[in-house]
Amino acid sequence: MRGRQWWVLMCAAAVAMGVAAFVLLKRSAGAGGSPRVMRLLDGGKACPDEDWVPSLPVSTDEHAPVVLWAAGDVRLVFDGKPAYSSPEAPTRFAPGEHELRAVNGSGQQLKVRVRLDPFTPAVFHLENDERVGLTLVQAGSVCLSCENALSPVSLNFALPSKPARTQLVEAAAAVRNNDWRKAAEALRHIAAQERKSTAFQRLAATTLWLSGQPSLSEPALAQLAASGKGDWQMLWKNHVKLVTAETARQNQVLNKRWNALTEKFNNLRAAFVTDAQAAEGQANSRLMELYQTFNKAQTTKDIPTQEQVLQSAHEVLGVYVRALRATRPGECSFQARVTQRM
Repeated sequence: MRGRQWWVLMCAAAVAMGVAAFVLLKRSAGAGGSPRVMRLLDGGKACPDEDWVPSLPVSTDEHAPVVLWAAGDVRLVFDGKPAYSSPEAPTRFAPGEHELRAVNGSGQQLKVRVRLDPFTPAVFHLENDERVGLTLVQAGSVCLSCENALSPVSLNFALPSKPARTQLVEAAAAVRNNDWRKAAEALRHIAAQERKSTAFQRLAATTLWLSGQPSLSEPALAQLAASGKGDWQMLWKNHVKLVTAETARQNQVLNKRWNALTEKFNNLRAAFVTDAQAAEGQANSRLMELYQTFNKAQTTKDIPTQEQVLQSAHEVLGVYVRALRATRPGECSFQARVTQRM
Protein backbone atom coordinates (compact mmCIF):
# COMPACT_ATOMS: atom_id res chain seq x y z
CA MET A 1 0.00 0.00 0.00
CA ARG A 2 2.80 2.37 0.76
CA GLY A 3 4.17 2.06 -2.78
CA ARG A 4 0.73 2.66 -4.27
CA GLN A 5 0.15 5.68 -2.01
CA TRP A 6 3.53 7.15 -3.04
CA TRP A 7 2.65 6.70 -6.73
CA VAL A 8 -0.73 8.43 -6.27
CA LEU A 9 0.91 11.35 -4.50
CA MET A 10 3.46 11.79 -7.29
CA CYS A 11 0.71 11.85 -9.93
CA ALA A 12 -1.24 14.43 -7.95
CA ALA A 13 1.86 16.64 -7.66
CA ALA A 14 2.49 16.46 -11.40
CA VAL A 15 -1.11 17.47 -12.14
CA ALA A 16 -0.82 20.39 -9.74
CA MET A 17 2.37 21.62 -11.40
CA GLY A 18 0.71 21.44 -14.82
CA VAL A 19 -2.28 23.48 -13.62
CA ALA A 20 0.05 26.08 -12.09
CA ALA A 21 1.97 26.41 -15.31
CA PHE A 22 -1.27 26.86 -17.27
CA VAL A 23 -2.43 29.58 -14.89
CA LEU A 24 0.92 31.40 -15.20
CA LEU A 25 0.69 31.36 -18.98
CA LYS A 26 -2.90 32.68 -18.89
CA ARG A 27 -1.92 35.45 -16.50
CA SER A 28 1.02 36.48 -18.70
CA ALA A 29 -1.04 36.63 -21.89
CA GLY A 30 -0.96 39.93 -23.77
CA ALA A 31 -3.87 41.91 -25.10
CA GLY A 32 -4.19 39.59 -28.08
CA GLY A 33 -4.49 36.54 -25.85
CA SER A 34 -1.11 34.98 -26.77
CA PRO A 35 1.05 34.11 -23.76
CA ARG A 36 4.11 36.24 -23.04
CA VAL A 37 7.32 34.25 -22.57
CA MET A 38 8.36 34.17 -18.92
CA ARG A 39 11.92 35.28 -18.14
CA LEU A 40 12.97 32.11 -16.32
CA LEU A 41 15.77 30.59 -18.41
CA ASP A 42 19.32 31.58 -19.43
CA GLY A 43 20.00 33.79 -16.46
CA GLY A 44 16.63 35.55 -16.73
CA LYS A 45 17.03 36.42 -20.42
CA ALA A 46 14.20 35.02 -22.51
CA CYS A 47 14.97 36.84 -25.78
CA PRO A 48 17.80 35.47 -27.93
CA ASP A 49 19.20 38.87 -28.91
CA GLU A 50 18.64 40.78 -25.69
CA ASP A 51 22.37 41.07 -25.02
CA TRP A 52 23.46 41.53 -28.64
CA VAL A 53 25.34 44.69 -29.65
CA PRO A 54 27.00 45.32 -33.03
CA SER A 55 30.69 44.50 -33.36
CA LEU A 56 33.34 46.38 -35.24
CA PRO A 57 33.33 45.21 -38.87
CA VAL A 58 36.07 42.97 -40.24
CA SER A 59 35.95 42.32 -43.96
CA THR A 60 38.03 41.64 -47.03
CA ASP A 61 38.63 45.41 -47.16
CA GLU A 62 41.51 44.75 -44.76
CA HIS A 63 43.25 42.15 -46.91
CA ALA A 64 46.83 43.05 -47.70
CA PRO A 65 48.38 43.07 -51.20
CA VAL A 66 51.31 40.64 -51.27
CA VAL A 67 53.96 40.35 -54.01
CA LEU A 68 55.51 36.86 -54.26
CA TRP A 69 58.56 36.82 -56.56
CA ALA A 70 60.91 33.89 -57.05
CA ALA A 71 63.75 34.06 -59.59
CA GLY A 72 65.57 31.31 -61.45
CA ASP A 73 65.01 27.74 -60.29
CA VAL A 74 63.50 28.76 -56.94
CA ARG A 75 60.06 27.30 -56.21
CA LEU A 76 57.90 29.32 -53.84
CA VAL A 77 54.98 27.93 -51.81
CA PHE A 78 52.64 30.20 -49.81
CA ASP A 79 50.15 28.66 -47.38
CA GLY A 80 50.80 25.24 -48.84
CA LYS A 81 50.21 26.17 -52.49
CA PRO A 82 52.65 27.07 -55.28
CA ALA A 83 52.41 30.83 -55.57
CA TYR A 84 53.23 33.78 -57.76
CA SER A 85 51.89 37.28 -57.25
CA SER A 86 53.00 40.04 -59.59
CA PRO A 87 53.85 43.63 -58.61
CA GLU A 88 51.33 44.92 -61.17
CA ALA A 89 48.39 42.92 -59.76
CA PRO A 90 49.32 41.55 -56.33
CA THR A 91 47.11 38.95 -54.71
CA ARG A 92 45.44 40.04 -51.48
CA PHE A 93 45.67 37.86 -48.39
CA ALA A 94 43.79 38.01 -45.11
CA PRO A 95 45.56 39.56 -42.12
CA GLY A 96 47.06 36.99 -39.76
CA GLU A 97 49.51 34.12 -39.85
CA HIS A 98 50.83 32.63 -43.10
CA GLU A 99 53.62 30.25 -44.06
CA LEU A 100 56.19 30.78 -46.79
CA ARG A 101 58.39 27.95 -48.05
CA ALA A 102 60.95 27.89 -50.83
CA VAL A 103 63.38 25.40 -52.35
CA ASN A 104 66.01 25.79 -55.05
CA GLY A 105 67.42 23.36 -57.58
CA SER A 106 70.20 22.35 -55.18
CA GLY A 107 67.69 21.32 -52.52
CA GLN A 108 68.32 24.22 -50.18
CA GLN A 109 65.11 25.02 -48.30
CA LEU A 110 63.69 27.95 -46.40
CA LYS A 111 60.55 28.06 -44.28
CA VAL A 112 59.22 30.97 -42.27
CA ARG A 113 55.93 31.85 -40.59
CA VAL A 114 54.90 35.46 -41.04
CA ARG A 115 52.14 37.79 -39.96
CA LEU A 116 50.38 40.08 -42.40
CA ASP A 117 48.78 43.19 -40.93
CA PRO A 118 45.59 44.88 -42.22
CA PHE A 119 46.13 47.24 -45.15
CA THR A 120 49.89 46.57 -45.02
CA PRO A 121 51.52 45.58 -48.34
CA ALA A 122 54.22 42.91 -48.22
CA VAL A 123 56.77 41.68 -50.75
CA PHE A 124 58.84 38.49 -50.68
CA HIS A 125 61.75 38.08 -53.08
CA LEU A 126 63.67 34.81 -53.33
CA GLU A 127 66.63 34.11 -55.55
CA ASN A 128 69.83 32.11 -55.80
CA ASP A 129 73.11 33.83 -55.16
CA GLU A 130 75.98 32.16 -57.03
CA ARG A 131 78.12 32.17 -53.88
CA VAL A 132 75.75 31.61 -50.96
CA GLY A 133 72.70 29.87 -52.45
CA LEU A 134 69.03 30.52 -51.63
CA THR A 135 68.35 33.96 -50.12
CA LEU A 136 65.25 35.93 -49.12
CA VAL A 137 64.48 39.59 -48.70
CA GLN A 138 61.07 40.89 -47.71
CA ALA A 139 59.27 44.03 -46.63
CA GLY A 140 56.00 44.61 -44.82
CA SER A 141 55.52 41.40 -42.85
CA VAL A 142 56.41 40.30 -39.31
CA CYS A 143 58.36 37.10 -38.64
CA LEU A 144 56.47 34.80 -36.24
CA SER A 145 58.89 31.88 -36.32
CA CYS A 146 61.75 34.07 -35.10
CA GLU A 147 62.92 35.09 -31.66
CA ASN A 148 62.76 38.86 -31.32
CA ALA A 149 65.91 40.60 -30.16
CA LEU A 150 65.70 42.36 -26.80
CA SER A 151 68.09 45.08 -27.95
CA PRO A 152 69.20 46.43 -31.35
CA VAL A 153 71.26 43.93 -33.31
CA SER A 154 74.66 45.25 -34.32
CA LEU A 155 76.49 44.19 -37.47
CA ASN A 156 79.50 46.34 -36.67
CA PHE A 157 82.77 44.95 -37.97
CA ALA A 158 84.78 42.45 -35.93
CA LEU A 159 88.09 40.93 -36.96
CA PRO A 160 87.49 37.94 -39.26
CA SER A 161 88.55 34.44 -38.32
CA LYS A 162 87.45 32.84 -41.61
CA PRO A 163 87.40 33.81 -45.29
CA ALA A 164 84.61 36.20 -46.25
CA ARG A 165 82.90 33.66 -48.50
CA THR A 166 82.80 31.11 -45.69
CA GLN A 167 81.22 33.69 -43.38
CA LEU A 168 78.62 34.60 -46.02
CA VAL A 169 77.73 30.95 -46.61
CA GLU A 170 77.31 30.42 -42.86
CA ALA A 171 75.15 33.53 -42.59
CA ALA A 172 72.94 32.39 -45.49
CA ALA A 173 72.44 28.96 -43.91
CA ALA A 174 71.50 30.60 -40.60
CA VAL A 175 69.00 32.89 -42.30
CA ARG A 176 67.33 29.90 -44.00
CA ASN A 177 66.91 28.43 -40.49
CA ASN A 178 65.50 31.69 -39.06
CA ASP A 179 68.55 31.97 -36.77
CA TRP A 180 69.42 35.66 -36.76
CA ARG A 181 71.95 35.27 -33.94
CA LYS A 182 74.25 32.98 -35.96
CA ALA A 183 73.68 35.07 -39.08
CA ALA A 184 74.60 38.31 -37.29
CA GLU A 185 77.71 36.75 -35.76
CA ALA A 186 78.91 35.63 -39.21
CA LEU A 187 78.10 38.96 -40.87
CA ARG A 188 80.00 40.97 -38.26
CA HIS A 189 83.24 39.43 -39.55
CA ILE A 190 82.73 40.65 -43.12
CA ALA A 191 85.17 43.37 -44.14
CA ALA A 192 84.10 46.73 -45.55
CA GLN A 193 84.80 45.95 -49.20
CA GLU A 194 82.71 42.78 -49.15
CA ARG A 195 79.84 44.60 -47.45
CA LYS A 196 79.07 46.31 -50.77
CA SER A 197 78.13 42.97 -52.32
CA THR A 198 74.51 42.07 -53.03
CA ALA A 199 74.85 38.88 -50.97
CA PHE A 200 75.92 40.78 -47.84
CA GLN A 201 73.22 43.45 -48.23
CA ARG A 202 70.45 40.87 -48.72
CA LEU A 203 71.61 38.79 -45.78
CA ALA A 204 72.03 41.84 -43.54
CA ALA A 205 68.54 43.17 -44.30
CA THR A 206 66.92 39.79 -43.67
CA THR A 207 68.92 39.18 -40.48
CA LEU A 208 67.64 42.45 -39.05
CA TRP A 209 64.08 41.55 -40.08
CA LEU A 210 64.33 38.11 -38.47
CA SER A 211 65.36 39.81 -35.21
CA GLY A 212 62.14 41.84 -35.21
CA GLN A 213 63.66 45.25 -36.01
CA PRO A 214 61.92 46.75 -39.05
CA SER A 215 63.31 50.19 -38.17
CA LEU A 216 66.76 48.79 -38.97
CA SER A 217 65.89 46.41 -41.80
CA GLU A 218 63.91 48.88 -43.93
CA PRO A 219 66.86 51.30 -44.42
CA ALA A 220 68.94 48.27 -45.42
CA LEU A 221 66.27 47.28 -47.95
CA ALA A 222 66.25 50.80 -49.39
CA GLN A 223 70.04 50.75 -49.65
CA LEU A 224 69.89 47.39 -51.45
CA ALA A 225 67.41 48.85 -53.94
CA ALA A 226 69.61 51.91 -54.47
CA SER A 227 72.46 49.68 -55.57
CA GLY A 228 70.48 49.00 -58.75
CA LYS A 229 71.32 45.29 -58.87
CA GLY A 230 68.80 42.54 -59.59
CA ASP A 231 64.99 42.57 -59.34
CA TRP A 232 64.83 44.10 -55.87
CA GLN A 233 65.12 47.68 -57.13
CA MET A 234 61.91 47.27 -59.15
CA LEU A 235 60.15 45.39 -56.34
CA TRP A 236 61.09 48.00 -53.72
CA LYS A 237 59.87 50.93 -55.83
CA ASN A 238 56.60 49.10 -56.39
CA HIS A 239 56.32 48.36 -52.66
CA VAL A 240 56.70 52.03 -51.76
CA LYS A 241 53.88 52.90 -54.19
CA LEU A 242 51.67 50.17 -52.74
CA VAL A 243 52.20 51.50 -49.21
CA THR A 244 51.06 54.97 -50.29
CA ALA A 245 48.03 53.57 -52.13
CA GLU A 246 46.99 51.34 -49.22
CA THR A 247 47.20 54.21 -46.75
CA ALA A 248 44.81 56.22 -48.92
CA ARG A 249 42.50 53.22 -49.30
CA GLN A 250 42.50 52.55 -45.57
CA ASN A 251 41.57 56.18 -44.98
CA GLN A 252 38.52 55.70 -47.22
CA VAL A 253 37.53 52.42 -45.57
CA LEU A 254 37.71 53.95 -42.09
CA ASN A 255 35.54 56.83 -43.25
CA LYS A 256 32.93 54.33 -44.50
CA ARG A 257 33.03 52.56 -41.16
CA TRP A 258 32.47 55.80 -39.29
CA ASN A 259 29.49 56.58 -41.51
CA ALA A 260 28.07 53.08 -41.02
CA LEU A 261 28.39 53.34 -37.23
CA THR A 262 26.74 56.75 -36.99
CA GLU A 263 23.99 55.56 -39.35
CA LYS A 264 23.16 52.75 -36.92
CA PHE A 265 23.00 55.27 -34.09
CA ASN A 266 20.71 57.61 -36.03
CA ASN A 267 18.46 54.72 -37.06
CA LEU A 268 18.00 53.78 -33.41
CA ARG A 269 17.33 57.38 -32.36
CA ALA A 270 14.65 57.76 -35.01
CA ALA A 271 12.93 54.47 -34.17
CA PHE A 272 12.95 54.79 -30.36
CA VAL A 273 12.44 58.49 -29.69
CA THR A 274 10.95 58.11 -26.21
CA ASP A 275 13.16 55.27 -24.97
CA ALA A 276 16.42 55.73 -23.02
CA GLN A 277 16.43 59.47 -23.71
CA ALA A 278 19.17 60.26 -21.19
CA ALA A 279 21.48 57.63 -22.67
CA GLU A 280 20.67 58.86 -26.18
CA GLY A 281 21.60 62.42 -25.28
CA GLN A 282 24.88 61.38 -23.70
CA ALA A 283 25.77 59.19 -26.68
CA ASN A 284 24.94 61.96 -29.14
CA SER A 285 27.14 64.47 -27.31
CA ARG A 286 30.04 62.05 -27.09
CA LEU A 287 29.81 61.08 -30.77
CA MET A 288 29.83 64.77 -31.76
CA GLU A 289 33.07 65.21 -29.80
CA LEU A 290 34.62 62.12 -31.38
CA TYR A 291 33.62 63.30 -34.84
CA GLN A 292 35.77 66.42 -34.50
CA THR A 293 38.83 64.27 -33.75
CA PHE A 294 38.00 61.75 -36.45
CA ASN A 295 37.47 64.41 -39.12
CA LYS A 296 40.81 66.03 -38.34
CA ALA A 297 42.55 62.64 -38.51
CA GLN A 298 40.87 61.93 -41.84
CA THR A 299 42.29 65.13 -43.27
CA THR A 300 45.82 64.32 -42.13
CA LYS A 301 45.48 60.56 -42.90
CA ASP A 302 46.31 59.79 -39.28
CA ILE A 303 45.33 56.11 -39.36
CA PRO A 304 46.08 55.17 -35.70
CA THR A 305 43.97 58.06 -34.38
CA GLN A 306 41.07 57.14 -36.66
CA GLU A 307 41.17 53.53 -35.44
CA GLN A 308 41.21 54.66 -31.80
CA VAL A 309 38.27 57.03 -32.37
CA LEU A 310 36.28 54.30 -34.12
CA GLN A 311 36.86 51.97 -31.17
CA SER A 312 35.66 54.67 -28.77
CA ALA A 313 32.60 55.40 -30.92
CA HIS A 314 31.75 51.71 -31.03
CA GLU A 315 31.87 51.59 -27.22
CA VAL A 316 29.56 54.63 -27.04
CA LEU A 317 27.09 52.92 -29.37
CA GLY A 318 27.25 49.77 -27.24
CA VAL A 319 26.40 51.69 -24.06
CA TYR A 320 23.39 53.28 -25.76
CA VAL A 321 22.16 49.96 -27.18
CA ARG A 322 22.35 48.29 -23.77
CA ALA A 323 20.48 51.18 -22.15
CA LEU A 324 17.84 50.95 -24.87
CA ARG A 325 17.40 47.21 -24.41
CA ALA A 326 17.17 47.63 -20.64
CA THR A 327 14.02 49.75 -20.97
CA ARG A 328 11.98 46.66 -21.93
CA PRO A 329 13.70 43.53 -20.69
CA GLY A 330 12.09 40.29 -21.76
CA GLU A 331 9.93 41.94 -24.42
CA CYS A 332 11.19 39.98 -27.39
CA SER A 333 9.38 41.92 -30.10
CA PHE A 334 11.03 45.13 -28.84
CA GLN A 335 14.44 43.48 -28.61
CA ALA A 336 14.05 42.20 -32.16
CA ARG A 337 13.16 45.68 -33.41
CA VAL A 338 16.33 47.07 -31.81
CA THR A 339 18.41 44.47 -33.62
CA GLN A 340 16.68 45.07 -36.93
CA ARG A 341 17.39 48.79 -36.77
CA MET A 342 21.11 48.04 -36.67
